Amino acid sequence: METNIMYLGVIIILLCIIPTCLIAENSESRNEKSEMGISGSSGLLKITIDPRLELLAIIQYLAGSKMVNKSGDYARSIDDWFSEYKDHPVIQTFKNMESMGYSFDLPVSSFLLYEDYTCKQKSFNWDPTSEEMNLQRLEDISQKVALDDFYNLVSQFAKMTDFLGFFASQEEFYQKRVSDAEDVLNKYPDMIAHMIDWYGYSHASYTLAISPLVIGGYGPALMDQEGGIHTYCVVDLDFSKISESDFKQVSSWLFHEFSHSFINPLVEKHWDIFKGNEQVFAKIADKMEAQAYGSWWVTVAEHLVRVSDIRLSELYYQIDNTNFLQGQRSQGFIFITSAYQGILKYEEAHKEEKVDYATFFPTLAQYFIERTTISDEDLDDLLKFQGPINNVYAEDDLLIIYPDPNRVEGVREYIIPSLDFLMERGYQAVTDQRALKMDLSQRNLCIYGAWTSNLILEKFSKEMPFEIHSDRIIADKSYKGKNLRIALCLPNPLNSQKGMCIYTAQTTADMKNSNAIFHGPEDWYVSNSSLEVLASGYFTDKDKDWSF
Repeated sequence: METNIMYLGVIIILLCIIPTCLIAENSESRNEKSEMGISGSSGLLKITIDPRLELLAIIQYLAGSKMVNKSGDYARSIDDWFSEYKDHPVIQTFKNMESMGYSFDLPVSSFLLYEDYTCKQKSFNWDPTSEEMNLQRLEDISQKVALDDFYNLVSQFAKMTDFLGFFASQEEFYQKRVSDAEDVLNKYPDMIAHMIDWYGYSHASYTLAISPLVIGGYGPALMDQEGGIHTYCVVDLDFSKISESDFKQVSSWLFHEFSHSFINPLVEKHWDIFKGNEQVFAKIADKMEAQAYGSWWVTVAEHLVRVSDIRLSELYYQIDNTNFLQGQRSQGFIFITSAYQGILKYEEAHKEEKVDYATFFPTLAQYFIERTTISDEDLDDLLKFQGPINNVYAEDDLLIIYPDPNRVEGVREYIIPSLDFLMERGYQAVTDQRALKMDLSQRNLCIYGAWTSNLILEKFSKEMPFEIHSDRIIADKSYKGKNLRIALCLPNPLNSQKGMCIYTAQTTADMKNSNAIFHGPEDWYVSNSSLEVLASGYFTDKDKDWSF
């Protein structure tokens, strides 16, 4: 305030005006921050929570989509704010569109095309590889739903519900997610720089978009007006809960999603090399389609992306990923080993001849496709279940089997609560007595129950590579004590191409929270009722007798 102000009345007026101005400026600043999202960085990686993706996730959530999680504090916040708008026209419109194929990566990449959450002005196009495919998918949808009308409804919904107000109300939660990501990622060497060095060239930008409801992960690549490619990894990651061992999954996610932007255009450019062996897709179509990989083109690209992810992780951590490579076969990526050998040839040329990935790609493509021409017998061998536990859950045909609570005491108290999460995801669960009357040969199985208490487990007990006694469990070695349990996977004894996961323990009471330990990337885990993992690992000799 200037010193030559002489009148008290003027001073009072100014004092009244100044706070009002400050409030207006702070409000405008918060709104601007909300519109832009919450951002951070680690090396060459941008980290963000994006309003466009959160608006999409809220619409998916209210529509009951399987693409998002339905539990947790964030979901409850959405319920509190938006529940009265569940009948808004955009919700039913989205349901109709999702039933026609507007799912998985398509809505995610579609919303990212727009300049902001209002979905009024586009600032990106899809990269040339995905554009044709996505436009075809949208054309099928637009036969019944006018897309412009849908995005107008999105904008209307955002305004009516004060979406920006909701986003601002979650700022502390969002900021913590981004800050936690920065803190963890900055402890490690720059993963993006590592990836760029391996491929031999770069794109315009790399963004980790944390979306707290999303299930799975997506890697859209968008093109700006100058032709620059901007790549995304869209995933739900809570870095406050990530241990050092878990971080390998995080880096794998980033390597995987960003690798799509390198590999997909090359698969398209050199498709003439791959397309001659499309008939092999029929053998793995069920497994691929269950994961939304509905064509030979997508299957080829996914093989090469996954093997790049595996190799980038090996080099980044200086580890051997052989077991993880094997596990990819159980998901239907049966030519992953051939692709891996081709990658090693690329690395040799990259080092000695200074060629980049794109230059070497025709050679890699030819090497890969030559090894997809094999006999039906060899193909069947490649389709055998190889673990790990996560792959038992990878298909929708999973059947959960638990002891009949009318026969076994304690099942309702110690086992059924552990199944709630799986039941929420839509898996079928039956008692062991009912399962005895079913054909289990075409299902992935998940068997719960203390040793000798589950009739299906008892039926297969002679084929188990472990022993359970009242005072110890014998696996790779003898673990002495009480309150012990084991979780493991094996091939379904009735069909070696299907998997079987077993959660068993010394007593039914010891089964409490039996699936609450971190597990899945490996084949077996010995733990106790205090949720302490005593040992874990992979089985050997998987082509014959699985053994510790």
